[in-house]
Amino acid sequence: MSLRTRHRRARGRPLAAARLVAKGDLVRDHVSPSCTRPSPSYPDGAVVLAEDETHLNLLPWVRHLDHPRRLPAGADPGTNRRRSIFGAVDAASGRVFYHVARKAISGSFTAFCEQLLAACPAAPVVAVVCDNVAIHHSKLVDRRLADHPRLRVLHGARYSHTTTRSSGCGRAQGVAG
Repeated sequence: MSLRTRHRRARGRPLAAARLVAKGDLVRDHVSPSCTRPSPSYPDGAVVLAEDETHLNLLPWVRHLDHPRRLPAGADPGTNRRRSIFGAVDAASGRVFYHVARKAISGSFTAFCEQLLAACPAAPVVAVVCDNVAIHHSKLVDRRLADHPRLRVLHGARYSHTTTRSSGCGRAQGVAG
């Protein structure tokens, strides 16, 4: 689309507000941006954390470069290893928590949740807001939630891409494992 066409179409229209949830989500009216604040039903001192995970390859991707020389014999970097990093941020205090795992599986997620419970021993409720990845819905997670009544796992909207801003004053706390 040309700049002239964009200008002609946008003339006289206000800028669209950013969407916080996906169009196709059936429960989008029940999800609000205030989900990072403690619910009125939670007791005082409850901690609400926004959680997500990412994956890192320990060897960088090697791409073909238009370079006349080849790698010397025996310069093969070996097989790639991947690590999954679970992270959570407390929107109220800005504290950041993380856990490094070999795989993003339900066992790793529950280990991270137990780490969050240990990091907030005085909190009567630790609510973890996460996306709808399958590892957050497994039977193992349900069993662990039954064992830990202080822990609540809240699921956000499907396919939503919201960002959480922190004040930058938080300190990262984590255990590699």
